[in-house]
Amino acid sequence: MTFQEVLGHLRDPRIRATPRRSQHLLRRRSPTLVVPRASRSEQRSFESFNGRLRDELLNPNCFATIVEARAAATDWLIDYTDFRPHSALGYLTPTEFTAAHNNKLTQQLSAA
Repeated sequence: MTFQEVLGHLRDPRIRATPRRSQHLLRRRSPTLVVPRASRSEQRSFESFNGRLRDELLNPNCFATIVEARAAATDWLIDYTDFRPHSALGYLTPTEFTAAHNNKLTQQLSAA
C-alpha cells in the first residue's frame, strides 16, 4: 500500500483515523478492509446490546480467570440469542427470526 493510498483511506469521512491506525496502515503492505461508520440506528442497537451485556454479565460478576469469563459470556450469549425474545424482532428470539426469514426467502426463491 502506498502512502497516497493510506492518505486516501484516512481522508474518507466514513472512517475514523487515529495516529496508531495510520502508522499501522503505513507498515502493512497488504490491502485493508474499509469498514464504514454505522448509521445512527445501528449505533443505538450496538449501545443497547453493550448496555445489556454490561448490566447483566459484566457488572454483577467478578471473574477469576479468562476461561471463567469466556464460559459466562458464552452462556449469556446463548441465552440472549436462543431464548430471549426481542421486541425489535416482533417478540421472536434472534434464532426464530433468522429461521423465519430464511424460510420466507426459500419460499420466494422456489416460487420464482
